[in-house]
Amino acid sequence: MRLNTEWALEVGDSVLCRFDALPLDRDGVRRAIGLRPSTNNGARWEKAIDELEKPLRGLARGRALIRIEPVASLQSRRLTLAHGPVIEGAVGQFLAHSQLVALFIATIGSGVERLSRRWLRNGNVVRGLVADAIASELAESAAFLAQQAVRAWALSHQMDITPRYSPGYCGMSVRQQTVLFSELPARQIGVQLSASCLMTPVKSVSGIIGIAPASQVTPEDYPCGRCDHPNCMQRRVPFESRRGSCVDWSDCGVPPPPTHETEGD
Repeated sequence: MRLNTEWALEVGDSVLCRFDALPLDRDGVRRAIGLRPSTNNGARWEKAIDELEKPLRGLARGRALIRIEPVASLQSRRLTLAHGPVIEGAVGQFLAHSQLVALFIATIGSGVERLSRRWLRNGNVVRGLVADAIASELAESAAFLAQQAVRAWALSHQMDITPRYSPGYCGMSVRQQTVLFSELPARQIGVQLSASCLMTPVKSVSGIIGIAPASQVTPEDYPCGRCDHPNCMQRRVPFESRRGSCVDWSDCGVPPPPTHETEGD
C-alpha cells in the first residue's frame, strides 16, 4: 500500500492530507450543547465559546486519509470493491450510481478531547462541554475538507460526489469500520479501532463517498431527508418517518440525543 502525502489523489493509493486551519461552525457548537436564545445563563456559555475557540482550534491537528477505489458491483445492501472487499448497509440508496468510492478517515487528534475530559473531571462543566462540542465540530470540519478534496478530484475527471456515508449511521452497522480500517493505514494519523469498532481518538470521522457522473449525483443533498431514524444526533433536516427506508436501527450504534442541561455548571 503506497502512502501519498502530496494530496495527489490517485485510484488505488492512500493519500495523507494535513489541514493547517480548520473552520468552526459556531452554530453547530451551540446545537451540540443545547444552547438556545431562551437558555438561562446563555451569555456564560457564549463567553466560554468565545474564549475557547482560538486556543482549541490551535490545539486540533486536522488530518485525513483518503483512498479511491473502483466499484465492482453496487446492490441495494452490498457494495463490492474491484479488488474484493465488501461493504454492507444502505449503500444502494446512499451511493447510487457510484462507479468509484472514496474511503476516508479524518481526525483532529486527541488534544482537545483530553482537555475536555480534564475540565469535566475537575468540575468545570461549562468549559468541558463547550470544549467537547468544539472538538466535535472541528472533526466534522476535517471530514468536510476531506470530502472537498475528493470532490475536486471528481470534478477534474468530469464526475461529482455523493454526500458521505458513515458506519453507525443510516442503516450501516458500526462494524463496517473494520473494512475501512483494513483499506487505510489509520495509524499514520494516530487513529485506532477498538474491539467494539469505536475509534480512538473519539473525535474522528470515517466514511465512504460515492463518485459518479455529475448528472446522477447531488453532493449537497443530505441523506437525512431519506432517513427514518428518529433519534440521530447528526440529523440536519426535519424528521419525517418513512418506515423501512433504512433498516436495522439496533445495529447502527446511534445513541439517543443527549439530555444534559445547559442551565449552569
